[in-house]
Amino acid sequence: MRRKTEARKESGSSLGPVKSEHLFHRMHDFRNYMEKRVLATVYGLVQGVGFRMFVKRRASQTGLKGTVRNMPNGTVEIDAQGPEGLVNELLKNVRTGPPASKVSALDVVPQPPDHTMKGFRIMQ
Repeated sequence: MRRKTEARKESGSSLGPVKSEHLFHRMHDFRNYMEKRVLATVYGLVQGVGFRMFVKRRASQTGLKGTVRNMPNGTVEIDAQGPEGLVNELLKNVRTGPPASKVSALDVVPQPPDHTMKGFRIMQ
């Protein structure tokens, strides 16, 4: 008769590689839902081309919170907060921007979460 532990190893019900791999994927998925807030500055041809509306639409569609506004120096500033995966997806979209824009650089600075933020809006 085999020992119970040997039988469990063969059936895959122990904490072997299958369970470890599953745990890794669950941890990776959880990280996508952790709250993240960033202050991003977008450089290039980003004013007068619908950039703020582009950001607002993308952020609002995914339920992110924050603001977007034109800065006097010609950049666009984005303060965005939400699940890490969604914030990262927004930043990916921002690097491309709307068709008429030309993004030359993107600076992203992590910020502490602000739990008073509601919705996503364009600031004047």
